[in-house]
Amino acid sequence: MPFADDPPDEQTLEFLKCVFPDGLKENEYFPLLYLLRHDMTIRAASWLVGVLLGKHYLEIYNDALGAKSLSYKPDLAVIDESTKRLQACGYREWLDS
Repeated sequence: MPFADDPPDEQTLEFLKCVFPDGLKENEYFPLLYLLRHDMTIRAASWLVGVLLGKHYLEIYNDALGAKSLSYKPDLAVIDESTKRLQACGYREWLDS
């Protein structure tokens, strides 16, 4: 995983295009942060979503903390669909690269 201020590499950009070919929909934003927190630090998850949205990770960080909150209850249908797309695009392999 790159440092928070590093530009994304080509593999990361291709991965994100595969998972979100039409961009991140509003209803997917918090569920994606919720999913990523299981495998990444809050900072890394914020960076990845920031790359997807063209924002600095600090603009995402507080939302990522909220998605980590025990009081946040994500839409399970969105979680399921996002998980399938992440897996289909090689999420585990991308994480390990």
